Amino acid sequence: MKHFNLNEATIEKNSMFFPLMIFLVCLTVGFRELDVGTDTRQYYEYFSNIVRFGLYESRMEPGFTYLTYISSLISDQHFFYFFTLNLLLNATLYTSINRITLYLNPDRVWPTILFCFACLFLSSFYLVASVNGIRQGLAAPFLFISAVSILERRYYNFIIMAILSFSFHYSSLFYLLSLSLLLLRLRSCLIAFLLIAIAYPFGLSEKFVSLVSSLLGLNLYSDIIHYGEHAQSLYGFQLDFYLYSCLTVLFAITYISYFCNSSIKEKMLNIVKIYISLLTPYFILGFGGFSNRFAYTAWIFFPILLGVFLINSRIEFFQHKTIAVIFFILSSIFFINRVAGFI
Repeated sequence: MKHFNLNEATIEKNSMFFPLMIFLVCLTVGFRELDVGTDTRQYYEYFSNIVRFGLYESRMEPGFTYLTYISSLISDQHFFYFFTLNLLLNATLYTSINRITLYLNPDRVWPTILFCFACLFLSSFYLVASVNGIRQGLAAPFLFISAVSILERRYYNFIIMAILSFSFHYSSLFYLLSLSLLLLRLRSCLIAFLLIAIAYPFGLSEKFVSLVSSLLGLNLYSDIIHYGEHAQSLYGFQLDFYLYSCLTVLFAITYISYFCNSSIKEKMLNIVKIYISLLTPYFILGFGGFSNRFAYTAWIFFPILLGVFLINSRIEFFQHKTIAVIFFILSSIFFINRVAGFI
């Protein structure tokens, strides 16, 4: 009797399990109940209006509007629409993770993708991107690719990805500006981040934005301060969000110092700089209602960062592709059951 051995050769030859699991994830998200995700019904109604009336003026960004319209031309069923949105999210996340891995370690692309998606499926941030903050979730992977493009000095690619990200969510503009921190050396980037992080809880960031808005005649400060002003539980500075953001940066730098393979340590620190850059808008603009929306994109990136850490660590346990496969499959099953309401 032959024993089944999930070795590396077997994994490479039978890699169809990855698109199959992604398909099942997209299918589950597509067929979810309309009460799964606070904004699901809003997106359902928007799609229904597109089906009935075609393109019309709305607050939705152009990229998302045309994606919705194209989806409506293919099928007028909302489950196909939600399936399409999640499929695009996963496809762009795959592309961004692939770009990050090629930048770091081209020899570990496959296990890195598995680990990163496993960490994503276990995170609440990916869940939000799938069923609630869909537009900002769709914009995020393009921002990640834009960031890697800066590290690789591929500025034309950066411009294209920046436009695509902005077309799905206008808040991408703030993140694109903050990516300028990637042009600094690590020490300068950390000092800038530290100063901004200290200024935020003391209200100095709010005063700065108010001053700049006044000098330039912008409505930025008033738009932020009045956005969701009745959401008292998520208004302005939130200690738990603040500590999570700061401590994850500290964890990342500590992990690289003690557990990361020395051959790619410098590049790993550059990936951490991406995370720091994406957190910066939160510390500058997070003084209004639903302040966590300015940290959301960075928080989606953190599970990817964690997956990259695991596969590029000196810990032997994470070096086996078998572990990556098992971790990915179990996390996929967990996410599917979570969306379906079984967990």
